[in-house]
Amino acid sequence: MGFNATVVVCLDHLDSIEKDTQFGRGLSNAIIACSGINTPIDGPHGSVVIEAHHADHLVPVIVGGNTGRVIPAYVGIDPNKSIDDSNLRILKDMARVLGYRVSKISKRPGVK
Repeated sequence: MGFNATVVVCLDHLDSIEKDTQFGRGLSNAIIACSGINTPIDGPHGSVVIEAHHADHLVPVIVGGNTGRVIPAYVGIDPNKSIDDSNLRILKDMARVLGYRVSKISKRPGVK
């Protein structure tokens, strides 16, 4: 299935990106530099490569402030699971990596 990369593109630089015939090469080089280390790497025109991973895995990433960071978790994709089941697995895996457990809040009888 290949590999994926998470990239933040600063929209303030779209005019420059549009005119830059080497943007693809610069972005490709930044992705290659990021692969395997998963430390944000500056790309061309304010872009930042956050991480790269195999397409069989889900990688939770928070993006903001013209950068991003990976939330520690390791989640394999199960194409037979619903989005809710996948989201719960991501949450539980993130909690486990950080030393926590997640459990569903039980509803007491008579409480709405």
